[in-house]
Amino acid sequence: MKKSLLCGLLVIAAGLSPWSIARAAYIAIPYFKITSTSVSGPHNFHFRVSGVTTPECTFGFVFVDEADQGAKVKIANLMSAYYTGKRVGVLVDPVNYYGDGRTFCQVIEFQVAD
Repeated sequence: MKKSLLCGLLVIAAGLSPWSIARAAYIAIPYFKITSTSVSGPHNFHFRVSGVTTPECTFGFVFVDEADQGAKVKIANLMSAYYTGKRVGVLVDPVNYYGDGRTFCQVIEFQVAD
């Protein structure tokens, strides 16, 4: 307890917020047009959006984690963007689930554009 409190105080004293440290690993994916959507079983990258061409997302898709409290809103907005042909810019957390270098990109937040 004392050790974690001390670490937190050191982070704040250094002028860093814990939020900025947590976000340091996130990657901004440039705007892209969604080419397809797919839904899989639970705990298997549940809702996927394809069309990503960046190397950080090994399989060309980003996914919404069904455990995310905002998952339903994210999915609804991504589906709207897909059906209206809008582009999306996405902030993702690239996660190497299997420890073999393949990264799966979890949607943290996004913006729909023209």
